Amino acid sequence: IKEGFLIFVSVLIAWGVSYLIKITTHMPRPFLRYPNEVHALFPYGGFNSFPSGHATLFMALAVMVYLYQKHLGCFFIFLAVLISLARVVSGVHFPIDIFAGWIIGGGISFVIYRLLKVTK
Repeated sequence: IKEGFLIFVSVLIAWGVSYLIKITTHMPRPFLRYPNEVHALFPYGGFNSFPSGHATLFMALAVMVYLYQKHLGCFFIFLAVLISLARVVSGVHFPIDIFAGWIIGGGISFVIYRLLKVTK
């Protein structure tokens, strides 16, 4: 139950940080910035590309799971990478959006884990 709560908290905080950055940067998605070169597989959002909320959320989840359950965490990280790459291939994110999401999500999960480990 404790691990589940920590996963929930880390994902929620990472999503919140990502959202705050997203609403302050107003970065257009690839299909909007390069309409003749990039064709989105599906219409999605507008000027809220950076950072990727999906990459942030799923990497926060995957890293926190990894820190408690290594084998299951590796699988979750693999899924987070697949989801993230699909966002680039579908034309709704730039690679930097994904990378920033990974740093935010994974970083927040790692920091929360370390802070709680130090306080034990």
